[in-house]
Amino acid sequence: MLDAQEALTAAADAAVAHLRDSEDVTDGKLRRKLWKTLSRHRPLPDPAETAGLPSGTRTLLDEYARALDRLARTEREARATFDAELPARRTALRDLASDERFQEAVWLSSPQMYDRGLRGYVASDVTTARTSRTRSLERQLAGYLQRVSAKNETTSFFGPINYGTFTTPAPAPLPNQSPHPTPTHAPSLHTEAPPRPEAPQPDAPTTDAPRAEPGAPLPGQNHAAGAFVVGGDEGRGGGAAPAHEPSLPTEASLTPEAPRSEAPTADAPRADPGALLLRGQGHGARTFAVEGEETRGGGAGVVVRRHAYVAYWVVRGLADRIAAEPDVRPHLRPRLSTLARLSPDGTAVTLVRTRTFALKGRAAALAPLVDGKRTATELARETGIPVAEVVAELDRLAKGRVVAFGVDLPVTEPRALEALRDRVAELPDDCPAREVWLSRLDGLRGLQEEFAASGFERRRELLEILERQIGELTGQDTRRAGGQLYADRLVITEECLGAVTPLHLGEDVLRLLTDELAPVLDLLAAEAVRVHAHLTATALNGLNLAEGDRLPLPAYLAHSWPTTLTPPSPAPTDGAPNSEDPEPHQAETPGMWRAVIDERVDAAEYARPPRDRTHAATAGDAPAATGRVELEARDVAVDPEVLAGRALICSPDVMIVARDLDAVRAGDFTLVLAESHDTVLLWGWALQFMDDPGATQGAIGGLLARLDTHRPLANMLTSKRAKIVPFEFPGATVEASQPSSRADGRTIPVGEVDVVVRDGRLTLSAPGQDGFLLYNGELDSPAHNALAPPRVRPVAFGRAGLRHTPRVTVGRTVLQRERWLIAREELVPEPARGGDDASFALLVALRQAVRRHGLPRWVFVKIPGERKPVLLDTEGLFLTELVAHLSEQGADLGVSEMLPGPGDLWLHGSGGAHCSELRLTAVRTAPASPGDAHP
Repeated sequence: MLDAQEALTAAADAAVAHLRDSEDVTDGKLRRKLWKTLSRHRPLPDPAETAGLPSGTRTLLDEYARALDRLARTEREARATFDAELPARRTALRDLASDERFQEAVWLSSPQMYDRGLRGYVASDVTTARTSRTRSLERQLAGYLQRVSAKNETTSFFGPINYGTFTTPAPAPLPNQSPHPTPTHAPSLHTEAPPRPEAPQPDAPTTDAPRAEPGAPLPGQNHAAGAFVVGGDEGRGGGAAPAHEPSLPTEASLTPEAPRSEAPTADAPRADPGALLLRGQGHGARTFAVEGEETRGGGAGVVVRRHAYVAYWVVRGLADRIAAEPDVRPHLRPRLSTLARLSPDGTAVTLVRTRTFALKGRAAALAPLVDGKRTATELARETGIPVAEVVAELDRLAKGRVVAFGVDLPVTEPRALEALRDRVAELPDDCPAREVWLSRLDGLRGLQEEFAASGFERRRELLEILERQIGELTGQDTRRAGGQLYADRLVITEECLGAVTPLHLGEDVLRLLTDELAPVLDLLAAEAVRVHAHLTATALNGLNLAEGDRLPLPAYLAHSWPTTLTPPSPAPTDGAPNSEDPEPHQAETPGMWRAVIDERVDAAEYARPPRDRTHAATAGDAPAATGRVELEARDVAVDPEVLAGRALICSPDVMIVARDLDAVRAGDFTLVLAESHDTVLLWGWALQFMDDPGATQGAIGGLLARLDTHRPLANMLTSKRAKIVPFEFPGATVEASQPSSRADGRTIPVGEVDVVVRDGRLTLSAPGQDGFLLYNGELDSPAHNALAPPRVRPVAFGRAGLRHTPRVTVGRTVLQRERWLIAREELVPEPARGGDDASFALLVALRQAVRRHGLPRWVFVKIPGERKPVLLDTEGLFLTELVAHLSEQGADLGVSEMLPGPGDLWLHGSGGAHCSELRLTAVRTAPASPGDAHP
C-alpha cells in the first residue's frame, strides 16, 4: 500500500508539473480543476471533460487514474489484513497478560491496574469489537509489557540484582555434581536452575554494528592516557589484581530472571577481585513480549533470594507516630539542628548564620546539653527541671528549628523498619509504649518476611493486611503513585538476587572494556569540565561573588536562582570558550574535540543521499544509509591536563552487541554506552546480597583514596524523597536535613559550612575541614552541579536543531545511537473516524514515518513530560497507540534506535535471549609518580 501511495504521489506530481509547464491545456477553468483534483489525490472528473486534452496530458492523467485505482485496491487489501490480524494480536496480548508472573509485575507496580483492569481483561472475549475502554486497557498493558521487558522498570523479580566477576570461570562440574552447597529457597520460588543451554547461532546479526574478529586488536587499544580505571586491575590487563588489593567491583545490569550459566547457589558471592553487579536496567529488551509475540528465556523468574522492606515513607510515618506518644517523648534524644550554632556560653543561637536570638531560662539551660545522646529525662535530671517542662521546652525549640526532637531514621539504610525497631528497643523497660510498639513492629516485620517468601496469591493477601495495619497505625494513605516509575508505590518493596549469579566474564574482558572505554570516558569528562566551568561562572555571577568571598552553604542553597543551576545547552560547534569561563584553557580544549565530532555528524548527515534524507529504505527492517560517524580514539584525544585533578568518577552503563557469552569472553563484541551516572553505584544497598559487602566497599574505598584530586570529597545527607536509597561514601558527611548514622567518620552540620571562592572555583570550608567538595549523587541541584566535581554524564552530539543525527562510534564503542526528531503529527494523524478506522490510520501513519525517515523496526521514543522512553515496535499497533496517547499535539518526539536489538543479545537461556547491561564504575586515579600518565 505504501508503494501505491508513493506511486500515486509521483503520478500526481508529474501531471501537476505538466499542467504547470505545458501550454497545450488552454482551458484555464479545467486546468485549475485538474490541479486541485491531483493535488488532493481525488478521482478525476468525467472522461468527457478531459477527452479534448492533448494525448500527452491524457497519458499522464491515465497513469494517475491507474495509480489511484491501485491505491484503493491495496488499501482494501491492507485493511482486510489488519482486520484479520487484529484479533490474533489481541489474543496474543491477552495470553501474555494471563501469565502469572506478568500479572504479579503489574500488581507490584499498580494494584489498582491489576484489580480494575488486568483481571477483567484476561477474562474478556477479545474477538468482540474494541470499545474505548478496551483500547485503553490494551495500550496500558502493552505499556507494562515494554516496561518489564525493555528498559523502563527494575523492580523485584523482573529487576533483580545479580553479581559477577571478571575472574576466569571454574571448570564445569561433572553431571549430577554441584560445586556449591544446595541452595535454600523460599517456598514459592524455583529451587533448581535450568540446564545450561546451547547458545543458538543466528544466521546473521540484525544490525551492522562493527564487530572485531576474536583476538583481533581493538581500535584505540593503545590509548596512551588511559584516563579511567575500570575495575581494580587499573585497566592494564594481564591478570587479576594482587590479593592484598582487591580490584574494584563493578556493577552490571543483566536481564531479570536470566538463567544461570554457572551452577546455582544461594550463598551470596564474596568480594572477589573483579566482582561486578548485574542489575535489570537495560536499554533493550529482556523478554520480548511486544505486540503479541514473546521470546522468553528459560529459567525466567528464577531468583535465589528475596529481601522485602516496608517502605521508608511508611516507616517514617510510624516513627513520627511513635515519637508523638506521650510515654515516649521523655525518652527521645534531642539533637541540635544542623542549621543552628550555639554561642560559646550557650546564651544565644544563630540560625543559618543570619538570625541570632538569645536563649533564656530553661532554653539556656537545656540547649548546651543537647547532643543527640542524652534523653529528655536525662536532661531533666542534670538541670533539675521537671521532665514535663523539659519536653515542652524542647518542643518549643524544635518548632523554632533550634533542635530536632523526634526519632531519626538512617536514610542510607534500606531496612528502615529494623532501624526503627532498634530505636524502640532502646526505650526503658518501664516505658508502657515500648512493648506495645515492639509487638506492632515485630508483627509488621513478620509480615514483611512472609511477603518475601510467599507466592503471588498469598502476597496479595499480605499486602491487604499490611495496608490495613499501617493505615490504622499511621493514618496514612497506603496507596500512592500507582504505576509511576521509581516511586515507593506500595507499603512494601523488595529486591531479589537473580539466578545468573555468579557470571564470569574473565580478565580479558575487563582489559578490553578498559581499553575501549577510556577514550570515550575522556570525552564525556572533558565536556563535564566545560559544563562545570559554565555552571561555576553562572553561580559566581548570580551571587555576585569574587575571589576570596564566603557565603554560608545554607544561604547558597536557599538562593533564588533565576533558573535552577542546571547544565547549559550543548557547546557551540566552533569550540570557542565561554567569555565568562573562569578557566578558559579547560573550557577551550573540550570545545575543540566536541567540534570535531559535531562537524563529522553534520558532514555525515549532509552526505546522505537526498532520498535517504526524506524517504526510508524500502527493504525489510534495514534503515536507510546514514553516513555513520566512525572515529578512532586519536581523532578525539583529550589533553590529559584538562582532566587532571578533577576528581572524576562515573558509573557507565555499557551494553554489548555480541553473538553469545563465548563471543563476549573472546572479545568479539561491540560496546554501546547506554548511560553514564555521576557517582559510584556499587555501594550500600546494592551490595545487600553479598556475603561480605564490607570487603567490597573497602575495595572501592581504596580506589577512591587514589582519586586524582587535590580536594577531599564529602557526603551531604538530605531528606529521602525518592525510592532510591542514598549512599554515604568515605570521608566527612555534611548533615543537611538528616544526620549520619555511621559510627565512624566525621560529621559537619550544614550550618557550619561556607562556600568559598578560590582560584575562580567554588569550594567548601568548615572548621577543621577546608577546601573540600561534595560527592555527586545523581542530583541535579545547585549544590551538586557547582560544589561537586564535574558530572560525567552522556553528551548529545550534533548541531542544535538537527532532525537526524547518525550513530557515533569511537573505536568499537557506540557513543551515541542514531536519533531522529519527529513531529508528533507525522506519527499521529488526526483521524476523521474513530474505532478501528482510527487504529488502522494510526498504523499506516507510523509505517509512512518509518519509510520516510528510515527507522528500524525497534526504537525508543522519548515523549516530552514522560520520565522514561517508551519502546516502540514500528510494526505493531498497541505500543503505537500508547505513544499517541502519551504525547500531545505539537510535540517533537525523540526517537532512537534500539541497540542492541533483539538479534544482538549475548545472554542466552533455554528459551531465548535476554537483554543485558554492565554497570561499571570508573575512577580517574592520580599518577603513581610525577610525569606518569593518569591511569
